[in-house]
Amino acid sequence: MQEAGLAVADLHQATDNKPAKTPQKRPVKYKLVTKDGKEHLWTGIGRMPKVYAEAIANGLSLEKFAV
Repeated sequence: MQEAGLAVADLHQATDNKPAKTPQKRPVKYKLVTKDGKEHLWTGIGRMPKVYAEAIANGLSLEKFAV
């Protein structure tokens, strides 16, 4: 580092200038309300929650729960 003319403080300055990234929440695409009044929200990404799978197995369509 000395041969290149760099100091440890130069390394700290290079990393401190980056803005912190905040993760974006995915929007909710589906909302199911059970008989108990419980809301089940799902983004449509990942495994389908059991309450949605059971509702579809009972003859309902996923489009019915679209937000």
